[in-house]
Amino acid sequence: MRLSRRLFLCTCKLICAAYFTAAAVNIASGATICTVPEDLRRALPAAPPKLVYKTLWDKGAPIEEFPLGIGHVHLAPGVDGTSDWWQRLDLPLSETPGAPPFVWIADGWLVRRDGKVEPFDSSAMVETGYEVPTFIVVARQEDGWLKIRYLAPGNGQPFAWLPPCALTGKIKLTYTPWGKWFLLEWIAPLRFRLDTPHVLRAAPGVESGRVGIVSGDYHLVPDEVRGEWMHVKVSRPSDYCSERSKESKAELREGWIRWFSEEKGPWLWYSPRGCQADTEREKK
Repeated sequence: MRLSRRLFLCTCKLICAAYFTAAAVNIASGATICTVPEDLRRALPAAPPKLVYKTLWDKGAPIEEFPLGIGHVHLAPGVDGTSDWWQRLDLPLSETPGAPPFVWIADGWLVRRDGKVEPFDSSAMVETGYEVPTFIVVARQEDGWLKIRYLAPGNGQPFAWLPPCALTGKIKLTYTPWGKWFLLEWIAPLRFRLDTPHVLRAAPGVESGRVGIVSGDYHLVPDEVRGEWMHVKVSRPSDYCSERSKESKAELREGWIRWFSEEKGPWLWYSPRGCQADTEREKK
């Protein structure tokens, strides 16, 4: 077993070194690298690694303050996907936009430029649907290059650039900014990630008058986004996932909240697993 693994590693290092050198030449001549070369794929193990599904939250990242960027890369609408879609991807990752790949995510493996091959897991991803992880995007260029988080904290430089063509590869992906994502009907309701009072204003901007404070037992339903400001309807107390009688009336207010900052990304989040989310996590 040791001999076969050693032979595999040596073979992969030779093939990887040749591939990444050729990729650099192709990029210099104006070509775009978006497809895993067959010789590189043949050097990979025959099956994807068997991994336990874990996201940033499962790895202990603080959901209250963890930087979530400007949006996320996820399965394109209509694509049939499960929680293992990230193990079937082919993604070339570059250190800078337009540069040759220095890392490949291919069939559940992370292939580095030095020939090192290791399992690629979902621990750098955030859960945005029921056991559906997606890539955090921290920057986007006008030409479509996306800077994504592909490694969990504590594993070196966690970010790399993804070319636009990678979204139309073997598995169709798309990029959605958080402001657009939060307006989807099935996402609501929202809550602030950090459990501190937040000001509800009459109009977008800190100079606008206060119409209330958002704190305690509440939920938010958004209907408009203007930059760092979001118009929401506030329900207090929240009747989401509650056995509270329908006859009991919640206090309803509406106004504008600041929902985003460049440092932390969205200040808001939601329950991607619906009402069972907390119960299921407690059982794990």
